[in-house]
Amino acid sequence: MYNRKLALSLAKQYRTCPPRHIRNDPVHRKRVLEHIGLCPYCSSEVISETSNVWEDLADCLAATLDSSDSFTEVVEPERGMLCPVKAELAGWREGRFYNPPIILILDIPGTISDDILVAQIYHDIAMAGPGDLIL
Repeated sequence: MYNRKLALSLAKQYRTCPPRHIRNDPVHRKRVLEHIGLCPYCSSEVISETSNVWEDLADCLAATLDSSDSFTEVVEPERGMLCPVKAELAGWREGRFYNPPIILILDIPGTISDDILVAQIYHDIAMAGPGDLIL
């Protein structure tokens, strides 16, 4: 049975476990091994098919975001853009790889200088609360 406790566990993995491209990169091998020693999720050799599907989605989103110009030059925000809160915050801290949350730009009202209405996106509907939009 799927519940909020499992959803919170998956959320922690999503935010603090290195994505596949980091785990497979030899440059990060030492830190990945350190992480595996700390993380109960990654130390387990059993990886469910569901987590592989989510990793595939995360890799697809990362590839889309990495291929966009938003990381190489300053781009004016537009409604409908998906972007990390601050891409340069992704990285290793205390044996965990922190992934910045992804946001969707909903509106740019312009009533106050540089104001933007955003929503954090997350792929697990079990974490949805009252008023959250499930796509």
